[in-house]
Amino acid sequence: LISRLADARNLRDAGFRLVNEVQRHLGCKEVAIGLRRGRRCRLLAVSGRSEVDIRTDSAQVFEAVFGEALLTGESTSWTAASNRPATEAHRVLCQERRSGAVYSGVLAEGEHEPRWVWVALADQEWTPRQTRFLDAAGMALAGPLRLLASKGALKAIPARPGSWSRKLAWLAIPAAIIGALWLPVPFRVAGD
Repeated sequence: LISRLADARNLRDAGFRLVNEVQRHLGCKEVAIGLRRGRRCRLLAVSGRSEVDIRTDSAQVFEAVFGEALLTGESTSWTAASNRPATEAHRVLCQERRSGAVYSGVLAEGEHEPRWVWVALADQEWTPRQTRFLDAAGMALAGPLRLLASKGALKAIPARPGSWSRKLAWLAIPAAIIGALWLPVPFRVAGD
């Protein structure tokens, strides 16, 4: 999975590669991933689809499940036979997609706050092996996704500066780095 992310052009491409690979590996019905921006978590990719329209009702149901996963901060497995009230969005998604089980979990590494959430749908209840895989993959994939997101932020600066403001932006970055290197750092040397 991590090698698939390394070849991605941007976050959206990484999301599509990730969900399609997880769906293929687990043999489940559908997998979706969302990216947290501010207080909301937006749908980034759904397996088996090349484009995602976040204005549709199904996208909003996925985003509601993402919100529940971010609130709990841990993985949740919900089956059609369950009536737990804390997972209302899971129930709605399960009914809308005609699935037997829904799994949701955050992709977080260490103490970093989670920025990604994924949801997987299956026709039957999740096996312990499948949930362990999703939990372990969530921890392992958070770092590469974070690096890809920061790489994408650097791509926002144009490769060829054309206007004076862009040229100034290109000069400001090295100037800030050089300026930071010249800051005095207090230290003491102690001898025996």
